[in-house]
Amino acid sequence: MRSKKIRTGHLSLDPYENAIVIQYEVEVTNNSTGQTETTQKETKVRLKTIKIDTNLSKLARDIVAKSKYISEKKLPLVEQLVYDLQQRQFQDDDIDIKPDDMEAPKMENIDEYMEMLYGGEEDISDKIKGTLKILQLTRYVGNLEVLIQNMQLMSALSRVLADDYKRSMELSYNLCSIFLALSNFMEMHTILGNYRIGAMTMKVVELELKRSQHREEEKVKAMMDAGGKDTDLLQESPKERAQARKQDRLLFVALHVLINLAEDVSVEKKMSKKNLTGMLSQMLNRKSPDALLLILAFLKKLSIFEENKNLMAKPEVGTIYGLAKFLPCSHNQVTQSALRLLFNLSFSKNCRAVMVEVGLLPKLVELLKKAPFRAKTIRLLYHLSADDATNAKLGETDLIPLVMQLIINFPQKTVAKELASLAINVSNDPGCAEQFTEHRGISQLLSRVDEYGDVLLAKVIRNISQWTFAEQCKIAAITEEVELLKLDREKELALLKGQFSSNDKENRRNGETKNNDDDDDATSADDASSALPPTKLPKIPPYSQKRLWGPDVSNMIKMSLGCDSHDLLVELLGTLGNITSLDMPKGKGWANLMTDYNLCNFVSKLLVPGMSQNDVVLETVILIGQFCHDSESQMLIASSSLIRALHELWQDKGDDSEILLQLLHLFYKMLHWPDCREELLYSTEAMADISECHDRDVKGVIGDLGAQVRRRRFLAHNREWVEENGIDEGEMSMGMGGGFGENDDSREDRVYRHGDDHMLGDDQDYRDNGDNHFVTGSGQKVAINTSGLSGGDSGGSRDWEGWGT
Repeated sequence: MRSKKIRTGHLSLDPYENAIVIQYEVEVTNNSTGQTETTQKETKVRLKTIKIDTNLSKLARDIVAKSKYISEKKLPLVEQLVYDLQQRQFQDDDIDIKPDDMEAPKMENIDEYMEMLYGGEEDISDKIKGTLKILQLTRYVGNLEVLIQNMQLMSALSRVLADDYKRSMELSYNLCSIFLALSNFMEMHTILGNYRIGAMTMKVVELELKRSQHREEEKVKAMMDAGGKDTDLLQESPKERAQARKQDRLLFVALHVLINLAEDVSVEKKMSKKNLTGMLSQMLNRKSPDALLLILAFLKKLSIFEENKNLMAKPEVGTIYGLAKFLPCSHNQVTQSALRLLFNLSFSKNCRAVMVEVGLLPKLVELLKKAPFRAKTIRLLYHLSADDATNAKLGETDLIPLVMQLIINFPQKTVAKELASLAINVSNDPGCAEQFTEHRGISQLLSRVDEYGDVLLAKVIRNISQWTFAEQCKIAAITEEVELLKLDREKELALLKGQFSSNDKENRRNGETKNNDDDDDATSADDASSALPPTKLPKIPPYSQKRLWGPDVSNMIKMSLGCDSHDLLVELLGTLGNITSLDMPKGKGWANLMTDYNLCNFVSKLLVPGMSQNDVVLETVILIGQFCHDSESQMLIASSSLIRALHELWQDKGDDSEILLQLLHLFYKMLHWPDCREELLYSTEAMADISECHDRDVKGVIGDLGAQVRRRRFLAHNREWVEENGIDEGEMSMGMGGGFGENDDSREDRVYRHGDDHMLGDDQDYRDNGDNHFVTGSGQKVAINTSGLSGGDSGGSRDWEGWGT
């Protein structure tokens, strides 16, 4: 027993017949043996004459319904083929060749054909016949060189075009077709330029545009005269349709001549000065697909130059407005050409703004659903997403679900750069970022990153984490504002309460009131509350994305621990650095994850000088800063070698301002926790290094902050001596500031302290035979009155160490 399957293949038009060629494949399978035999076959669907008023959609549906070789999925293609067949048929009908014209022209009769071009002004039929003979000669390439070198012939052809292009559309068509055959070769452009063929062709185009505009104005005028009731006036008559077809043929040939001549940039600039861009934009309302394809190609060529691009962006020119109607249209190639032109224009910010203004965004999103236009549409949307305002509008469409589906189901390991870049841009918008999180979007993206190591998708995930972190920062800012407003109100209430209380006491002394103290306090509070206007506090919004990252935090940490890609590690660390305790699973925090995955050891290795590149180091420092928001995590940090590694990093990366800034912010966070503060202050010299780095001018002179720190350190180490001698600390600070020359460039200031200070070791002993003095960094002795000091550890001679720089 055998089974047979038919698969439809390629559909095309027959070049000679009025028919559609169907290529199909017949697959015959022998069920008993399992062998399969495939045969390629071909058949034709022949059609009768297609009239101008034929319903092409109905005809295409009938073809699909009656043919067993064409599936329903091919219906759009069949409609396109039927339309092309209709256009080809009309173009063939427009060429009216009489029986006596069927004789093939010969080069020997060229003088005879030239004589026809010198006919009188009244009879133009001879000129049409002569140009048609010459046009038939140009179909043989070997004749072109002979024809263009015939100066008499070229002069006659150019003269006839200049004199009679207004009299006959058919004559203009024949002449432009001759020049088109010659313009296909770059070597002949110079000769054509000598006869001003380009300028005269532009006059032909301009004339046809004026004719079209005049017909439209006549229609509108007739409609207004009829009071707007006769809608038949807006419909084209058969005569008007035939006239429009002839005009489309002429415009196609004329524009083809111009685009060939425009290969020379200087010629193209001359055309642009004569408003070629404006004329092409006006022709975007033509209905002939061939003419539209040529117009779009010409505009794309012109859009390379900035002056033409700026002109297309103007509303009065209307180029972008005209392109909007082609997205989509019934002719796929026209839509493709329109997308190419829009892509060229989308490099300009002004053009992108106009595209958004005319409403292209919803149309482009719809085109994403159609595979033939998807690649070009994604590139265009990527350019449009460069503007933040556009991303917000894209979030109002169905773009994000479509992009997510394209990413998740992408057939290759690495997602196409244009698609990933589009996702990166739109994920910077809060509304779009929120849509990415729907239906476990983060988990699906992270799963693909884990499987294929796609760095661009990791950037998308990081952008989403920046959005959740920014939302928490906004809530924190509003909360802080509310607390400050409450505090200000409490201060104002306390101040008014004191005023009312003092007034009551004064009145009681004067015998005016005799209330007890409790009643006075209650009355004062009530009076103060009523005297203050009510404070309207901002509403604190809830954090709606709470626990969003809970299922994925552990996976990202595992990926980071085993990551070999530098770029991917940067994105993973950056994402983890944006995750707070509110994003964690319930009952877990950074302390639990640090213990489970030994993160202190991991980040310490990344901070080893020379171990990682600067961008990895920067993200690592930010991540440690996120650890410090957890009270339990700070204990783990203090008990590890992480703080010493951060101090070494400060010394190693002194030339990287961004890393130093993040380290300063991290140290600031650590100083809020007792354990980290003790480790930072007494196990490292980080604070001294910070002061040295940021509190000196270009000459190395210490600033106000460093001078104040030194004064207070001196007072702290010599507090007993200061107290026993009754010296005011404020005056002592002033004296230390002036006596030790804090702005003296010639002296190296040193920090003085006890020799038995366990925090810093003694490098030198400055005792001088029992004399009571201390020595400055420059060796100068300064006397100290120690008569009031007792012996022992707190008196007598002291060991001092020089002030550290």
